[in-house]
Amino acid sequence: METDRLRIVPTRHAAHHTAHHTAHHTARHAVRRAACRAALLGAGLLAAT
Repeated sequence: METDRLRIVPTRHAAHHTAHHTAHHTARHAVRRAACRAALLGAGLLAAT
């Protein structure tokens, strides 16, 4: 009984951790992509002027 509980809890924790990590990584990636796009846009405007 104890071993079953110990086996189930880490699995649920891992699933929760994976979901949290994925959401965090996606948010960071979106921010980085937006910053990169802004930098490229700024460089393009500087080059155009």
